[in-house]
Amino acid sequence: MPQYGTWFSYSGSAKLSLAVVLLAVAAAVAFAGSRLPLPARLPRPSGDATTLMVVAWALSIIAFVACVPVHAEAEAEDPHAGQAQAPA
Repeated sequence: MPQYGTWFSYSGSAKLSLAVVLLAVAAAVAFAGSRLPLPARLPRPSGDATTLMVVAWALSIIAFVACVPVHAEAEAEDPHAGQAQAPA
């Protein structure tokens, strides 16, 4: 039965497969970037879209500022809560 929250490292051929896949993805992105016509012009958002983005940005800042004391209090109560524990 798997234990959730545990770390399973890559070993053997899985390491090599992951490295090859990541290298291929990096090469594909680099090639696609080299083919991109420069300068790339993006369309400007409409007034409504700009307003929506600014409101979302402001709400995210408010949520962050509101949540910092909650997380600080939880950390003060149990400073080791987020650390991984050795498997039994």
